[in-house]
Amino acid sequence: KDEGLLKHSRSEHRWEWNANTIESRDVDDNCLDLLTRKLNKLDPQMQAFLNKASCLGSGGHVSFLTTGDQGMSTILLLETAVNEGLISKVGSDCFKFSHGQIASLVYSRIPPGEREALHVSLGKDIWKHASVEEVEALVYVIVEQLSHGTGLITDRDERADVAKMFLMAGSKAVKTSSFTAAERLYLQGSTLLSETDWTNHNYELSLRLFTSCAEAQVMTGNYDGSIITLSAVLMNGHLIDKIKGYAILVQCLGLQGKHVEAVETGLQALAMLGEKIPLHPTEEEMMLTLKQTRAMLVGVQMKEIVDSKAMTDAGQSAALNLLMRLSRYAYLV
Repeated sequence: KDEGLLKHSRSEHRWEWNANTIESRDVDDNCLDLLTRKLNKLDPQMQAFLNKASCLGSGGHVSFLTTGDQGMSTILLLETAVNEGLISKVGSDCFKFSHGQIASLVYSRIPPGEREALHVSLGKDIWKHASVEEVEALVYVIVEQLSHGTGLITDRDERADVAKMFLMAGSKAVKTSSFTAAERLYLQGSTLLSETDWTNHNYELSLRLFTSCAEAQVMTGNYDGSIITLSAVLMNGHLIDKIKGYAILVQCLGLQGKHVEAVETGLQALAMLGEKIPLHPTEEEMMLTLKQTRAMLVGVQMKEIVDSKAMTDAGQSAALNLLMRLSRYAYLV
């Protein structure tokens, strides 16, 4: 029975897949066998081109395939693939496989040991040939490719550079409130770093990745994961950075209803800064503190407070931020 899946175009002088019909159904085994034989007959360069294209999924931007051209022009290979009915052009700049099953079949034919290297090579090529502005726009595409083969990246400096890309991608996801994606991207980036990166020029990178990851995990409700991630910050961070980590930990505990533990943790962190506050102050202690505060405000006008300069002391700023988070749970204790 002719189901109209494949037809000959007289105007284009080639066979074409009926995309609308095919997309609405699975391709049966006979059709896959036919496609497999067709792929086997293609020359090595065309097969390599299709392998590279399949790493992008069902399609992508033509420029992703034109980087690092070798031998037969990518544009010529693309035109040949279009004429063979394997790929379709989408506008002037993009392409897609004529059917998702074609992309899946091509990808499945790539030896497992070569897939990771192909993904990494493709990611590096896109990254290398992109401007600074383009890298920010293409960061999701780049890290998606690199994520398939981070184990192949062994140079320490290169791993740090790739970790920065995951940090950029995670931060971009946070801006759109895509916290689940951000958590995954930050985690992938953190795995590229080692303990020694906390003691060298990658300290700030390590701090930002782990802190950002912990915050994203709080937003997704992965509280256990956040606590594990924060352990690296609390173990390796400088004092002020540890206090920032404790602030996230307080929020994490408080959101779980562990209000006493949240307040105790926060007070312990404040003590590290020399700010010792009792968990259950006596009435006498509260009155004394109130009198001291009033004495400090004698003769001070509200306008002076409003117009005062922003706090510059990093320790006091961290302590105030922690106190603000503590205040949400202190009245429940």
